[in-house]
Amino acid sequence: MQQHVTACPDLILGGPSWHWLRQARQEMAWLAHQPSPNIPCYCLLGDAEEIVSPHQIRDRMSSWRGGHLHVVAGGRHETLMEGRGRVAQLMTQALIQLNLMPEPLDQASQI
Repeated sequence: MQQHVTACPDLILGGPSWHWLRQARQEMAWLAHQPSPNIPCYCLLGDAEEIVSPHQIRDRMSSWRGGHLHVVAGGRHETLMEGRGRVAQLMTQALIQLNLMPEPLDQASQI
């Protein structure tokens, strides 16, 4: 990722402003009281998550009709930035779970 932002410095993210943080917290509080939408959802949660509340994610996903929570062993906050092989495996599992891809015969016993 460091090579990427070195090559494309316009993609560097700065820290949040106080205004952004206040608005984000207001939005999260509002969303917490809304029902989950009636659409399929596949949520990745690292078991080493330290940025957001795993408890709140588990609560939301337990009541999400059509929702599936996948806990990633050793995963941290950005589970989709953990290496191409692992990301490919996680995405394959998600697509299979959401019935968007048939289960590969050679991986059937691994999932």
